Amino acid sequence: MKICNLSLVLFCLTVGVSLYAEGGTYRYVKGSNSFDITESASEYEIICIRSGVAASSRNRNIFDRQLRMDAIDLIGAYIVYKNSGYATGLGSEYFQIFADGINLHYGAVLTGLKHESRISGDKVIICYTCGKSDYRLEYASYDKDIDFQKLVEAYYLKNREAHSANLLYNLEGFTSAQYLELETDFLTGRVRLPEGFRDIQTQQDRFEKSLFSEGHFLPQKIAAPDTLSFPFRSFAFEDLVTSSPFRQKSKYYELWKQSLNAENSVYEKILAFCAEKCLDTPKKTELCISSAIAAFPGAISPFGIREPINDSLYFQAAEAYSESDFASSAALLTESVDYEGISAKQLNLLGASYRYLGKPEKALPFLLLCLKLNPETEFLAGNLAICLNQVGFPMEKQTFEFLELYAKDEWSKNEINNLKTTIL
Repeated sequence: MKICNLSLVLFCLTVGVSLYAEGGTYRYVKGSNSFDITESASEYEIICIRSGVAASSRNRNIFDRQLRMDAIDLIGAYIVYKNSGYATGLGSEYFQIFADGINLHYGAVLTGLKHESRISGDKVIICYTCGKSDYRLEYASYDKDIDFQKLVEAYYLKNREAHSANLLYNLEGFTSAQYLELETDFLTGRVRLPEGFRDIQTQQDRFEKSLFSEGHFLPQKIAAPDTLSFPFRSFAFEDLVTSSPFRQKSKYYELWKQSLNAENSVYEKILAFCAEKCLDTPKKTELCISSAIAAFPGAISPFGIREPINDSLYFQAAEAYSESDFASSAALLTESVDYEGISAKQLNLLGASYRYLGKPEKALPFLLLCLKLNPETEFLAGNLAICLNQVGFPMEKQTFEFLELYAKDEWSKNEINNLKTTIL
């Protein structure tokens, strides 16, 4: 144990690290070193775990000096965060984003820092303690006018893993559009996937194989989705509904429904509603790709279904649709889904055909799949608005705002506006 005396020191926190909270403990990870900071009524405590014991005493001294400076920096950043007001609203999990994103500089006087260390295997564990009266901030400056939503978005885009996605998901102001983007990132493998899911996603035509191949199975080693944080938990169950053998899909579909938080976003609310209102369980003798999509509305990944090999049935259906023969267009488009693969224009036209046939509950599974594949598909937003209203979904202000994001064509804009004028 030793006592250190410091004069006025200016510290600038410029490290790039990841942080998460555990029961009030602020964990700060820098490279292979982790720091856990807590406070009592009279002191601050930082426990540092340094991986890899330095071979020479000279290197150990260098590492120890750097860890000590990191610990001092961390105390100051912690105090600034707690006093900023952000800690009250956001909690400890967002400390890393705050510290890295606001150009934080501060000066402090430190009159005493104690430390004790021990070696455990290939790790060095050092405990730093500092009396609160021994650490005095002289000043702190940082960007006050920050858009924290953008900082969290940038943090996710930098890391693209479960923790950063969870921070974005839990942030006040999280939107349905962001949920769709996170979902697409997961289902297309643009994130750090849980164990086994990369193997799942590399299987071509996995949805079709899961329905008709007796030898189809999931990887032996796969992360349990219920151990994942939100929203990755929902996305993992969605991948399992898509990829598991048909006999297992209902089990995973129920777990997927339970993983939705209808209070967190309009999109999740739509998914949860349609999961109860629009499912149409096929008989084994009627099993095909289109009937399986209808059986698990909202929980099929479009990226697990093959793309169209040709559009001949679609063009026949489009011609029948233009002649108002909606029964024929629906039949042809169903056959197209079953044999030609899927496309956004095909799924949307099938949904529109069912809408004109007075069957909005049959339309929605295909419209939701289209939304996942390409939310800006022409006429999709209008078809979704009409069908959701017809099946009794609560058309509130947030619902219209969500649909308006993707209404790029004049027909959709007009239909949504007409409904909004009538309902609100």
